[in-house]
Amino acid sequence: MEELDELFEKFTTQHSQKIQKICEPLREHLDISKLIYYRLDADGTFSLFSNFPELVRYYHEQNLHLTNPMFVHPSLLSKGSVLVPLTRNKFAANEIRTRFLITKVFFVLLNSGDRVEGFLFANPSHDDSFANIIAQNMELLYKFIPYFQDEVNPLVRKMRDKKFNLLKIKGEKFWNADPTVPLSKKNPRAKEFLKELFPLSNREMQCLDLYLRGETSQSTAAILGLSQRTVESYFESIKQKLNCSSKSDLRQYR
Repeated sequence: MEELDELFEKFTTQHSQKIQKICEPLREHLDISKLIYYRLDADGTFSLFSNFPELVRYYHEQNLHLTNPMFVHPSLLSKGSVLVPLTRNKFAANEIRTRFLITKVFFVLLNSGDRVEGFLFANPSHDDSFANIIAQNMELLYKFIPYFQDEVNPLVRKMRDKKFNLLKIKGEKFWNADPTVPLSKKNPRAKEFLKELFPLSNREMQCLDLYLRGETSQSTAAILGLSQRTVESYFESIKQKLNCSSKSDLRQYR
């Protein structure tokens, strides 16, 4: 397995011009000039590409990838978008603002259960116009994302073959969720909000309770006198209401 700095040079730096070309519509039509993209699989496999290699190199040199609370197991995060600083490290945040003219990035996170994909859009500037640009072009950004995924997939496959693994580097931190982080599934405010908007029915509560006690769908069906198909349909409803990508995500609701 190659070291991360080698991978950055071989992929992030070497292919930054290709990423720049893919991102040209963003700059030309939406005035969004920078993009950092990463993919993190449930097994820890990590890939990253950007048209801003100088910033990525600085991020790596400061070991910020080791403390980034969004670089954790996919089951700990919700899909969504948020306008945030690139790091919580105050010194690094000031340095990024001074050297790269970036105060905040628009972060879009996709979660398919077995992996997350992060898109960090930025426009080097000290003013507040970036938030307005994002607000005005949100729908177009979400149309750009699948286009970018198609274009960058061959590079992602090559980088994944190198098998750089964040789990092996971060250890237990890979499984630790920070409830104060935007898009964290451990966020208590988000949990209570969803529970109030989409309360579970009595049957759904029974199914969830039995699952959390270790029962399978088959044993739950037998206990409740239901068919296994009915129990599975309840779990599909529960996942949707609680914004969970997979059944295993429900364990956080203990």
